[in-house]
Amino acid sequence: MRVAVLSVLLLCGVAAGKDFCTEELRMNVTDAKLLENGHLLTQEDEYPAGTFWNDEEEETWWVCPCLLGHCIRICNDDFAELIVSRSITRTSYGIINWEKVFDAHQTPLEYFKLVKNAKCKDASAELLTDDEFQILYDGQLVVKSSNETVEIEQYCVKTGILSTYLVRCLEKSLPVERQLYILVLIVSSGCLIWTALAYNYSPVIKSNHGNIVVCHAASLAVFSLALYVVHNHGRFTGQAFGLIFGCLPPYAYLASVCWINCVCIDLYLVFKGLGWTHNNAYLTKMSIYSFCAPLAVVAAVLIFNTADGYGTPTCWIDGPAYEWVFYLGPSLIVILANFYLLYTTYSRGNANPVPTTEESAEAANRTRAEVDMLRNNKQRGLFLTALLGFVFFAKALPYFYYVGHIWYYFLSLTGALQGLLTFCVLMLFTSRS
Repeated sequence: MRVAVLSVLLLCGVAAGKDFCTEELRMNVTDAKLLENGHLLTQEDEYPAGTFWNDEEEETWWVCPCLLGHCIRICNDDFAELIVSRSITRTSYGIINWEKVFDAHQTPLEYFKLVKNAKCKDASAELLTDDEFQILYDGQLVVKSSNETVEIEQYCVKTGILSTYLVRCLEKSLPVERQLYILVLIVSSGCLIWTALAYNYSPVIKSNHGNIVVCHAASLAVFSLALYVVHNHGRFTGQAFGLIFGCLPPYAYLASVCWINCVCIDLYLVFKGLGWTHNNAYLTKMSIYSFCAPLAVVAAVLIFNTADGYGTPTCWIDGPAYEWVFYLGPSLIVILANFYLLYTTYSRGNANPVPTTEESAEAANRTRAEVDMLRNNKQRGLFLTALLGFVFFAKALPYFYYVGHIWYYFLSLTGALQGLLTFCVLMLFTSRS
């Protein structure tokens, strides 16, 4: 029976000009036994003569599962993690409904022979959602939007306990969406660096408010640059590099969010007459809060990952937890806190802040220009908080409301655009200072 099936597959392959044992459709096995009847027995299957061969130099066996039946490729774990880490919309691919994407007459994965440790040439690939494709009974993949048929060797499946991904191989050139995303990251980084330099030579930098704004811009610049490195190089093979570049983007983003909170704390203290903050000790306290609080979150995640024993101890949490732990959750907390601080600050209008006893003389001599600067600071805090709220809304919306692929891509792009939008907001107030 096995010989008959093999013969049919070979005839079909020849008729269709299809080679079922190409480099992409074969795999090597080390735990195999050659039987007396000439077959090769592995942990998964028994391969008849003509479907395997022995590589004496590498002391391993090469087998062709696709010659035994319809097959599907299972991604190499490291390769799949590399593609996932590069994905700009990684949180939308956490779970695939296999009953939805497979043909109704087959059982997901169990129906197919598995080609394990599969990769794409040049590591150029993209992720697909279960709304974008369907897998046919013969293992071929159909892209729904274009009815394009993708051969078995042009995609692979990454399965796991927490998440499942489908990786589609591409040509060497990057997808247009990813090229645009990387371009926006580069532009945002350059704009934020320019903003920090502009504030350094602006009169507003004479206050701690200006120093806080510079730290916020610098943190966002580090976030954009680190994210650019991750999207171009993915996960690093060395554990030390993986820790640094895996944790740096969320850490820098958390720091930038904390600095936005510091902007509103500073405004609250000034306008409520709780003490002027133009001293180094105050800025030091703000720095400890903004740099150490994110470090505590990252450290807790590292300990949690290591203790549970899945994956390497990096910051990469698969699925929605990544966004909510590092981005959406902290952003929501700061947005609510800033709303209260700004509400109480704006309740005083544009009047002079109420000084303490020791600062009465300084407040009495405050010039009109200084009062205008304080008003600009208040508006700057409001705009930065509103921008943070906009980015939060754009990222959180797909979790509560279904959006199409194009809209989802646009919403996910707001994360990269945040640096550019921050530049526009801050430079607007710099020109008015």
